[in-house]
Amino acid sequence: MKNLALVVFIVFLSSCIESKATQAKAEALVIAIEQFREKNGVIPTVSEIPKLYTELGLEYSESCPCYQYIDENEYKVYWGTSLGESDYFDSKTNKWRSNH
Repeated sequence: MKNLALVVFIVFLSSCIESKATQAKAEALVIAIEQFREKNGVIPTVSEIPKLYTELGLEYSESCPCYQYIDENEYKVYWGTSLGESDYFDSKTNKWRSNH
């Protein structure tokens, strides 16, 4: 029973650490997108996102945080926090939100 509790604790702890790392990447991505917007007058297209990751010194992957291009002025950056739930940045409101 103690072993099960230890395993559950380790899984929970690593999940929290991974979530914080993903949140930090998402926040860095939002800053990079906003800098791109200031420089170019529009937000980046989906195909330009890997280059932004490289400029941030991060390795791009198709896993989250994810970028959703809505139009030339609006986007969302999001990642899953648990099954069916996510946190996201909404550029329209310029706020972080949660759909829990």
